[in-house]
Amino acid sequence: MADAEVDLQRIERKWEELVARAKGDPWSLVSMEPEELKALLLSAIEGLARLVGAIAVTVEVGRWKARYYRKSLIDDDEWEEEDGELVCSVQLEDSSGCSITALSIGLPDEDGPEVYARSAGEIAEIFLTGRVCEEGSLEPDH
Repeated sequence: MADAEVDLQRIERKWEELVARAKGDPWSLVSMEPEELKALLLSAIEGLARLVGAIAVTVEVGRWKARYYRKSLIDDDEWEEEDGELVCSVQLEDSSGCSITALSIGLPDEDGPEVYARSAGEIAEIFLTGRVCEEGSLEPDH
C-alpha cells in the first residue's frame, strides 16, 4: 500500500512540476523542438494518463501553425501527425473517443502566452467519474 501511495505521489508531482513550469515560463516549453517537447510532455503525463485509463495522449505544438501528434497508449504505434492551430496543448482521450485538455499554452497577447492547466486531481476526478465527454476540451479562461 505504501508503494502505491509513493507511486501516486510521484505521478502527481511529475505533472504538477510541468504545470508549474508552463505557468512560470511558458516560452521555455513552446520554444523547444517538437520532438523534445513531445518527449517531455509524454514523460510528465503518461503515468497519470495510464492511471486514469486514458487510451491516448495528444500533443499540439508550433508557433503560429501547430502540428498535432497523437500517441496511443494501448498500441505500440508511433506518433500520428496532422495540422493544428494551438501553440501547445496536451489532451487525454478516453475509450469512447472523448478527450479533455490537460494543459494548453495559447497564442501570446500583450502579457505573453496564455496558460491553462488542470491539476492531476482534477484530471483523475474527470476520468474516474466518467465525465470526459461532459467536460470536453476546455479552452483557457481570460
